[in-house]
Amino acid sequence: MRVVAQFGYFLLEFPSDGRAYFRHPLVHTGGDPCHVVAEFDFAIATKGRHLFIVGTSGAFFLSQAALAHMVERGTGRIVNVSTVVGETGNIGQANYAASESGLFGLTKTLAKEAAFQLARSGKRSDDSIGITVNTVTPGLVTTDMTAAIPEKVMHALTGRIPVGRAGRPEEIARVVHFLAADASSYITGQVWSVNGRMDM
Repeated sequence: MRVVAQFGYFLLEFPSDGRAYFRHPLVHTGGDPCHVVAEFDFAIATKGRHLFIVGTSGAFFLSQAALAHMVERGTGRIVNVSTVVGETGNIGQANYAASESGLFGLTKTLAKEAAFQLARSGKRSDDSIGITVNTVTPGLVTTDMTAAIPEKVMHALTGRIPVGRAGRPEEIARVVHFLAADASSYITGQVWSVNGRMDM
């Protein structure tokens, strides 16, 4: 695996889906600061079945490769990034919503699989940080992409969010950072909504 060969290991996998709403997915290595070592451009897969396939299959295959290394190492963190649309659905986005909600089942299953494989390998212990798998689901977030949304439309969108505004990228990153921390070793198989209660 190129990442392991170049850096020795990686602790955090952070896949996000294509360009329907989010930017490129990144793979980060452990360490401070994190190194971006791989970037995947899924711009071509933003419509029809391609979006559906990429949204879940990309995370599945990346997680499959990452998990094998993490089990061998005895520790690791997988944090998937989905979207509030996976939780609420949205008109005209059936394939996108189905793809994103597919990450929830993948996350819960991989969390069990990781725990099982770690125990079978004999590397699980009470004082280990273990391997965890979680998903974060952002709502409307202020980015370069959402900056193109007309002011009137943005006003209507934020008007449906109980906190009355779009989220900030650092607010999403804070949750990802929390889940990636050693101290979060008892949190796995969970879906973390970060959307200002947009999913009400």
